[in-house]
Amino acid sequence: MQSSFSFSQTIEEISTDRPDRTDSPDIIPFKFIQFESGLSYEKSTDGKGLNTDSYSLPELMIRYGVYNNIEFRLAFENSLESNSVSGLKENHFGLKPLEIGAKINLLQEKYLIPKTSFIIEIAIPGTSSKRYDIKHVAPGLIFLFSNTISENAELSYNLGINWNTDEKTKTGFYSVSFGLSAFNKTSFYIESYGVFTDRFLPDLRMDYGAVYALSKNIQLDISSGIGLTKVSPDFFLGLGFSIRLPK
Repeated sequence: MQSSFSFSQTIEEISTDRPDRTDSPDIIPFKFIQFESGLSYEKSTDGKGLNTDSYSLPELMIRYGVYNNIEFRLAFENSLESNSVSGLKENHFGLKPLEIGAKINLLQEKYLIPKTSFIIEIAIPGTSSKRYDIKHVAPGLIFLFSNTISENAELSYNLGINWNTDEKTKTGFYSVSFGLSAFNKTSFYIESYGVFTDRFLPDLRMDYGAVYALSKNIQLDISSGIGLTKVSPDFFLGLGFSIRLPK
């Protein structure tokens, strides 16, 4: 999400791919490194007595500008899942597969043509805990778009697909996010996104949140949302911190 905090220097203010699910087409500046970390919580009930509490402890994205229009990306996530039914509780904790990838900018915004980038990424087998391990690489492709609505408003949207090569299934997803810079250092967003597979009902959600720029290179974020379908969580929350170096 693009921060609202603007400066006159050549390097623009920090732009992150959190807290919303809609990744920005912005690229990390050349030779800069950015850390985007956060904690999240989801609450789910299945209507049959099963309650699930899911935590990310933490999630971390590392982004590095390798060229003017290309960045390298590395993502980690530790997951804690607590399932309870009829007074019995079962906990699962572990690291999910490491994801590596690159974001490449294709087009700058011009009139109605959106700023356009794409992300190509793969999940690596053998890099996770046993519960989440995969046997084959799992690739993904995401197209990222954004249009400036006004000086203080922006519309961003993504389309993507992931391949689960272990189960030979595909997962498609979309997201649409409207961002508004309401104050000097604070921006707000509202978003709709969904995940579709060929085996399960779609997981549709809506969320909203805010980012606050402590400086040109440091950002805090908070978010919350609800699920809209039976397979979605009842609600979810998130907190995050991002920093770009060098300052």
